Amino acid sequence: MYSQISHLFEMGCTFGNYLRDYGCWCGVGGSGTPQDNIDRCCMVHDRCYDQNSRDGCSGIHLEDYSYEWTSLSIQCTNSPGSCDYKNCNCDKEFLECLRSAGFPRTFFTWTTKLQQMLINMNNLI
Repeated sequence: MYSQISHLFEMGCTFGNYLRDYGCWCGVGGSGTPQDNIDRCCMVHDRCYDQNSRDGCSGIHLEDYSYEWTSLSIQCTNSPGSCDYKNCNCDKEFLECLRSAGFPRTFFTWTTKLQQMLINMNNLI
């Protein structure tokens, strides 16, 4: 599976570099027992996208889905059940997980939709 994390590595952003070789699940691929809460977030994110692929969603789309902020939370706004909606929810859950796991604030400095979602979330910390 070609995950969004892989896209972040290609962009050379700080987040991707930080997680590239982190634990057993962060980065390309993943297996074994998560080493900590951040690694567990990566595992859940990978499995979410794997499930989307099994459900017929092809490819990972960083820029295609839509979201908005309401009441201090992210709401995915594509048609429920669509691949874009499912991918958005995977990213939303991943970012919420990273935030609750204590992912360092200094890494929240990117520009893709996934990244912008986390920047907005970071403002709530």
